[in-house]
Amino acid sequence: MADTTATKPADQLRRIALLRLTMLICLPLIIFTEPGAPIGEFLRDGLESVGILLVIAGVLGRVWSILYIGGHKNAVVMQDGPYSVCRHPLYLASTTAVLGFGLMLGSIILTVALTGAVFLILSDIAAKEER
Repeated sequence: MADTTATKPADQLRRIALLRLTMLICLPLIIFTEPGAPIGEFLRDGLESVGILLVIAGVLGRVWSILYIGGHKNAVVMQDGPYSVCRHPLYLASTTAVLGFGLMLGSIILTVALTGAVFLILSDIAAKEER
């Protein structure tokens, strides 16, 4: 019987575990921190609104990419639809959603930390997939 974990492209199990661990580590920051800089109500509402729009865009981008690639994910190199816009639309959409989530929290530092961590992890995986 073949080991199915070895056939996953770019070590998907490691990527998923790393993303989960990163979010688990960030969870106390998300729950127990407040914005460090005193920002006005108007700016906070604006950041939250932009964040909501980015989360929606990220979710819709992931759905479009997943539906478009269908069952061809590891069989063909897609170059149409969302894959004509960028090489890794699923990763771009995920990073966009995390950016929006950070903005919804109202903390620029937390936004940069969360988005940066997800971007670095997904960039590493994208580089491995391209090889």
